Amino acid sequence: VGATSVILSAANGADIKVLNMYRRSPKAFCMYSADDSLTTPESLKGKTIAGPAGTNLHELLASYLAGGGLTIDDVDYVNMSITDAALIAGAAAYQAKQQGYHMVADGEGLIKAIIAVAVREDFYENNQDVIDRFMEAQKRVAAFMKDNQDEVLQIVAEELDLDEEAVREMYACYDFSMD
Repeated sequence: VGATSVILSAANGADIKVLNMYRRSPKAFCMYSADDSLTTPESLKGKTIAGPAGTNLHELLASYLAGGGLTIDDVDYVNMSITDAALIAGAAAYQAKQQGYHMVADGEGLIKAIIAVAVREDFYENNQDVIDRFMEAQKRVAAFMKDNQDEVLQIVAEELDLDEEAVREMYACYDFSMD
């Protein structure tokens, strides 16, 4: 689950226990536009920008705007329709780049884009055996990914129906450290 969602949920009283980090990938979270004149936070003032509210992408927009002394109130923020600029991540961001869309910003230096592994506190307390097995499995997967990168990239490319070079390029944006 995205760290932004975890923080918002916890702030609203949700019962959440973070087990570890799944990944960090600020460069994978991007804002793209068909308008290549959108190059600064100030150039977005009054523009319509779409993206999922309460997520790392929403945090990216707020942080990027803050760099120009602006807030979300200075743009027309729409929850998820395609408009002047769109907040997208991962394969969708890669595909937007390949289709020639202009990247306004990515999360590098703006957000940490942390994805966490989390459970309810009561589940954690009552299912330690499951938690331990899950954590061990996650460590084995991380080790396999590190030791067999070419095979992993091939598997991911096949599963996502993407070119292996595309997956290789995107993979460089991700840190799968559990720390």
